[in-house]
Amino acid sequence: MLSDSIHLLDTVALVADVPERNLKRGEVGTVVEVLAPNVVEVEFSDNEGQTYAELALRGEQLIPMHSQGETTMPDCFISYSSQDQNLANFVNSELHRLGVSSFLASASLQPGQHWSPEIMNNLRSSNWVILLASRAAVSSAFVNQEIGGALVNAKVLIPIVWDISPNDLPGWAKSVQAIDLRGSTLLGLQTQVAAIASQINQQKTRSLLIAAGAVVLGIFLFSGKE
Repeated sequence: MLSDSIHLLDTVALVADVPERNLKRGEVGTVVEVLAPNVVEVEFSDNEGQTYAELALRGEQLIPMHSQGETTMPDCFISYSSQDQNLANFVNSELHRLGVSSFLASASLQPGQHWSPEIMNNLRSSNWVILLASRAAVSSAFVNQEIGGALVNAKVLIPIVWDISPNDLPGWAKSVQAIDLRGSTLLGLQTQVAAIASQINQQKTRSLLIAAGAVVLGIFLFSGKE
């Protein structure tokens, strides 16, 4: 059945390839029409807003990325160059599949939202930052600005490199342990993303336990004063 969390105008990602339409797992589109209880029409557009595919998809082929009006802050911020969009889409969809809410600018921003303020707000709200550190990314002024903000705000920064050496990272990132995927496969990336997701979920669990403990202690202290 179609997920109850998928609605009209939601952003969704493919959970598997659609070879007959040359669409790859992780590609992100927008729900433009609900056709039936288990079927929606999804539009896929490029960075210039030009539609390159529009087709009917079943609920089990999709994972919701961002719902219209959603205001939940993400666990993780993905910093990347637009030249690495397909890879960023894959990482984003894997994180969501594993229960981690992530911010990917092309998938998370909704019509009418201001680009820079929304990006910086989500960066400040995320505890973890994944840097897809390609040659294009490390030479991008926007990516450098995002990662500078991550370091200033003491985020957990995880660089992932594949077409450069960790030694080629900018000075501000060389001191951070990078994941080196040179010579690896997509399965290797999937394994590393799963490990990152596990760390993030463990941190969230610890935070919830601490918060619950604080509430219990507060109730206990308040009761003791009565």
